[in-house]
Amino acid sequence: MKYYALLFLILFLSCKKQDAIGLPENYVLTEKSISKDCNVFQMRFKEGKYLLKYSLAGSCEGLTAETYIREYISYLEKNYDSLAHKKGYLIFDYYRMKDSMILKDSIVKITERKFNTTVLLAEEHKNTFTLSISDAR
Repeated sequence: MKYYALLFLILFLSCKKQDAIGLPENYVLTEKSISKDCNVFQMRFKEGKYLLKYSLAGSCEGLTAETYIREYISYLEKNYDSLAHKKGYLIFDYYRMKDSMILKDSIVKITERKFNTTVLLAEEHKNTFTLSISDAR
């Protein structure tokens, strides 16, 4: 009898895990080609502590910090109103850029201006950094 109870419990739990199948994703994914060998992907989150993930794909050999920043500004101008909330974390992935400090400083300043609030560098690793946006201004 206890084996039947255990088997029933296992089957119940396995069915419970499949409840998430078919649910919509928690983000909207967009893509833009910014050069012949480089695309930028934007994941705009609908809920949770993350607002946006801004990532590169491709070899991106000729990509400069200026181009990356220009594309970020363009994306913000077009999609700011469709961000689900205005505080949380933004993740930026980049690579093959010589001016990474200029990139980070510029992204922070642009984000502060657009969100009209305090923006802090929350995390930094090789080729990625995370900004924290608060409403503490």
